[in-house]
Amino acid sequence: MEINLLNRKGIHTKSDHDFRDVDKSFILKTDQVLNNDFESEHKVDTDLSIKRSDRGKIFFVCLFTALIVGFSVYYQFFINQKVFVESDKLKSLIQYVINDEDLNLLEFSFQNYSIDLKFEINSDGSFSNALKSHASNLMSSDKYRTEIVKYGDIQVISIKYPPFLEVVNSHFSKDFDLDQYLTVNQINIDKKSLNNFLNNDFNRNIPKIPNFKINRVDDALYNIVFSE
Repeated sequence: MEINLLNRKGIHTKSDHDFRDVDKSFILKTDQVLNNDFESEHKVDTDLSIKRSDRGKIFFVCLFTALIVGFSVYYQFFINQKVFVESDKLKSLIQYVINDEDLNLLEFSFQNYSIDLKFEINSDGSFSNALKSHASNLMSSDKYRTEIVKYGDIQVISIKYPPFLEVVNSHFSKDFDLDQYLTVNQINIDKKSLNNFLNNDFNRNIPKIPNFKINRVDDALYNIVFSE
């Protein structure tokens, strides 16, 4: 094989004297190989990035919609339905049941935004006007439920107030510093100590009354336990 750099490109056999006589089949094959390289044949899938972008947009739209729906449900069934009770009215109801000779306080519970009061009546079993007045001071009589329930081995009267209830402190003032309030359980205290405790704690400068529970230990003693 001889190569003439001065003439046309191609392959010449030894017997070829005319360097213009080129084996064009080799040129054709070479051109096909060059044209079939990776860069010219490979195509970028632009649809893939577009699909990923669309998925991200759909995710954020769904997330935003879920947040709006969640807040609407929370507002409708919690904030919008919440009942605010003044602490002085609640304290008066508890102290009335404690101090009345015809009533025996068994349990008072302010837990999970709801109030439940259980007590015995020593007389003919009817509500006095004073008791009705104290119970209705928290909210109208059509809002709470009165029923006879079993408490241990005895049947007692229960006054249940609806959920979504919050006790706001009647004596709270933004003009003064907040009291450093520590919830300390009171164990085996008598009626006088229980009354004093309610008077002192309900008069502290705090915006809301924390959850707590009163249980009668025996005929003369009570426990006050705060939620964790």
